[in-house]
Amino acid sequence: MEKAANKTIPNIFSEDGEAAFRDIETQVLQQAVRFPGIVATGGGSVDRPENVAILKQSGATIIYLYGPLEDTIKRLLPEKQRPLLNQKSTLAFLNYGKSATRYTVQ
Repeated sequence: MEKAANKTIPNIFSEDGEAAFRDIETQVLQQAVRFPGIVATGGGSVDRPENVAILKQSGATIIYLYGPLEDTIKRLLPEKQRPLLNQKSTLAFLNYGKSATRYTVQ
């Protein structure tokens, strides 16, 4: 992501916003699934139907790691590396997670 955008992920969010980050994420995912190996995405990747389609069409084995949102926040908050988590209050992030649509990739 950072190489494709030629800037850090926090800079993508602060300068261009989440929508631009998600667009870059989709472009990178389209390229990444063409190569053998493991592609690790963030949890927000599957919030876009086009990303789910890319993953399904790749023919790869897909493993979705799930953890309770509250536990995930507790684990990630000290890192201070997640722009969305840093931009929103923990309560707002919890509400976002509860209302987010999740897709089953089979």
